[in-house]
Amino acid sequence: YDNAIEYFKESLVIATRYFGEDHPDIAGLYNNFGNAYYLKRDYDKAIEYYKKALVISWRYYGEDHPHMVTRYNNLGKVYESKGEHNKAIEYYKKALEINRKFYGEDHPSVTILYNNLGGAYDRKSHHRKAIQYFYKALIVGRKFYGEDHPDIATTYNNLGLAYKSLGEYGKAIEYHEKSIAIGGKFYGEHHPNIATQCGNLGIAYNRNGEYDKAIEYFDRAVAIGKIIYGEYHPDMATCYNNLGNSYAYKGNIGKAIEYYEKAIAISREFYGGDHPDMTTKYSNLGMAYNSNGEPEKANECFEKSLAIGRKFYGEDHPDIAICCNNLGVYYEGKGDHNAAILYFEKALSIGRKFYDED
Repeated sequence: YDNAIEYFKESLVIATRYFGEDHPDIAGLYNNFGNAYYLKRDYDKAIEYYKKALVISWRYYGEDHPHMVTRYNNLGKVYESKGEHNKAIEYYKKALEINRKFYGEDHPSVTILYNNLGGAYDRKSHHRKAIQYFYKALIVGRKFYGEDHPDIATTYNNLGLAYKSLGEYGKAIEYHEKSIAIGGKFYGEHHPNIATQCGNLGIAYNRNGEYDKAIEYFDRAVAIGKIIYGEYHPDMATCYNNLGNSYAYKGNIGKAIEYYEKAIAISREFYGGDHPDMTTKYSNLGMAYNSNGEPEKANECFEKSLAIGRKFYGEDHPDIAICCNNLGVYYEGKGDHNAAILYFEKALSIGRKFYDED
């Protein structure tokens, strides 16, 4: 990504010399900057460039133009990644409104926008609202593609995620299995999407208490990932983290710790240091150490998780709430109730900013 950013900088200098600042090609370059920073997980920088692209496009095309759909959609996705779900929904709705004016209700692009809106509501814990949008995406998608199409597989996967969040694990498993079946027809067995969908199905089985079945799908995801990526890739770290969860649920804490440590080692190797994904991985490792009767090791992991989370997200983010809650549990276990209360109150305060009270 850093090499791409350097290339974009050179291109921007040349393009500005020829076109000036307010030109669609300049907006396109700013959009490319935004994409690169988004993939780097530097979300504030991504927003900065996406907004520059938005301003230039708005001056050149006005509000109602297909290019504005892309601009608003990109801002939606980066705010969603930051955990600012209300802002994400606001931008996704703007993108959808403009898209409808040009293409009407029944157009393939509407499927993507409905899925994005549904995803934002799902992450906001408005799972029923999310499901409404996913079903809308499914209806439109079927009109254009029929049942067997990658976009339909994506929608089934999203429905599985939403039903999983609702605790309706049977439905979640059903939709994830449909997603894998369709995806397999298009991509074959060894494809990143199949690995991801196997991971999601494994999580649904975990939640349903079917840990051996979950491990089966996580192992399948690992096997696919090794073929595609090799050992050192973020998706492999996710697979190992998921396996750690399964073994933790089964009560095999030693095996869980082994997989969590493997996940952290891969993330550190790939990113060359701290990364937002490591916030969750250190939290999981800390909880495993706590269950293993090693509270000081647990605390060390929780403190690392919090430090990494604050470095990338600032003080207010759902992952920071989880970190604070974990530290509250640690101090409660030590009998330091005042410290525990401080962390629990901090977790609650952050949670209320991102989620509704219920």
